[in-house]
Amino acid sequence: MTLSEKYTPFLSELAGFSNGIFPADFGGKPEKEFFKSPVGTGPFVVDKWDPNGDISFVKNTHYWQKGKPYLDGLVYKFIADDTQLQQQLAAGQIDAIDTVPAANAAAIDSAGDTVLSKTESWSTEQVFFNTQRKEFADEHVRRAIAHALDREGITGATTFDTAEVANVLLPPSILYSANDEKGIALSHDVAAAKKELAASAFPDGFSVTLLLASGNSQRAQIAQAVQEQLAEIGITVKIEQLDIAVFRERFFAYDYDFMLNSGQSDAPDPNGFITFQADPDGFSKSYWTHYSNDEVTKLMLKGRATPDGPEREAIYRKIQQILADQVPYIPLFFPSNLKATTDKVHDFAVLPNGSVRFEDAWIEAVS
Repeated sequence: MTLSEKYTPFLSELAGFSNGIFPADFGGKPEKEFFKSPVGTGPFVVDKWDPNGDISFVKNTHYWQKGKPYLDGLVYKFIADDTQLQQQLAAGQIDAIDTVPAANAAAIDSAGDTVLSKTESWSTEQVFFNTQRKEFADEHVRRAIAHALDREGITGATTFDTAEVANVLLPPSILYSANDEKGIALSHDVAAAKKELAASAFPDGFSVTLLLASGNSQRAQIAQAVQEQLAEIGITVKIEQLDIAVFRERFFAYDYDFMLNSGQSDAPDPNGFITFQADPDGFSKSYWTHYSNDEVTKLMLKGRATPDGPEREAIYRKIQQILADQVPYIPLFFPSNLKATTDKVHDFAVLPNGSVRFEDAWIEAVS
C-alpha cells in the first residue's frame, strides 16, 4: 500500500477489529443477505443466528492456523439479569461471562470454581459537556465542575476498586498516555471550584440536566455522586435516564446539557482517541461536545505525521494537558475489562478493546 501522505497510525489502525477480511463484493450476495450469514477468516464460522437472541458458531475447518481452534463450537447466550449470569456460571451452565459487573467481581474472584479475568482496557469513563450550552461554553464553569468532582471517591465507590482513576484522557494502555504525570488534571478542591464558578458568567450557580442511559447501575451511582458534589458549589443537577437508543439520539442531536458516557479506542495508537474526541471537523464533532481548539487541531494533525519517538510523545502530552486545562470532558476512570470463566476454561485471551480470542481456548474435561 502506498499512502498519499505521512500517517503514523496506519499499521496500528489496520489491526482494528473493523478491518477483518471477507469476500470481495460480499461473495456475490447483496450486503444485507451476506451479513445474515457472514463468513471470514476467523477460527469459527456462524452456525445459527437469532438477531434477537443467541448466536452459535462452529469450528472453521479452513482456519489458517493448523490444528486450531481446539473447541468444536461456541454459543453466545444473552442473559439480561446479572444475578442469573453469576448463578449460571457458578453452576457450570455457562462457561464464561463476557461482561462482569464491577459489583460482582470480588464474589467471582473469591469463589473456588470461577476465575475473574481483569485486564487493561482502551476505554475511559467520562463526563461530557455540550459546549453549545451557554453554561458549558464557559470554561470557568467546566473547570469549576472538574475541581468539584472527587474522581478518586467516585472511582472507588462505583467500580469497587476494579478501575484506575483517570488524570488524562488517554488510558495508560494507549501509547503516550500522560496519566503518570502529576499535576495535569484539576484536583478535587471545593474552594478552587467555588473560585472558578465565581469567575464565570454564572457566579450564583444554575440548574442543568445530566443525561445517561438507563439500565446501567454504575452510571446511575456516578450520576448521584455528581449531583451531590455539584450541589456543594451551587449547581443543581437533574438526572435524566433514557433508553440507550433514545439516549444516543439525544446526544447525536446535541440535545443535552451534559452526560455520562465512555470513550474507547480501537487501537493502541493515540490518534484514534484524540481524533474522535478533539477533532471539530470529524463526524463526532469532538464526541458531540462541539469543542474546538486551534492549537489542539494543529497538534493533532502534526501527531499523525510525526514518526514514533520523543517528538510525537511530546505532541500528545501537550494535547492531554490542554484538554485537562479546558475540560470539554472530565475523564473519571479507566475501567478494567472484567470477564469470568469457570476454572475448567483455559487460555481464554482478552484484548484491550474488550474482545475475546478463542483460537487457543480449551475446556478441561470433567472427571
